[in-house]
Amino acid sequence: MEDKLFIKRLVVGSLSANCYIVGTAGEGMVIDPGGNAEEIRRAIDESGLEINVIVLTHGHSDHIAALRDIQDRTGAEV
Repeated sequence: MEDKLFIKRLVVGSLSANCYIVGTAGEGMVIDPGGNAEEIRRAIDESGLEINVIVLTHGHSDHIAALRDIQDRTGAEV
């Protein structure tokens, strides 16, 4: 069976930043966890992916606000 690419976009935080959960073959990453940690955690759980990496496109607060929460939850490297 072919593994499909999973991509989920979430609009998070007070500035409505885009956060992405991306993965395939059971492994994935979170890109720019900018807020709404609970919503991001739910989306990770629903994806079924093991999050190994968190990618930050830059360090503004609207892109990193939920970083520590998601890192603590997943153990992912930044």
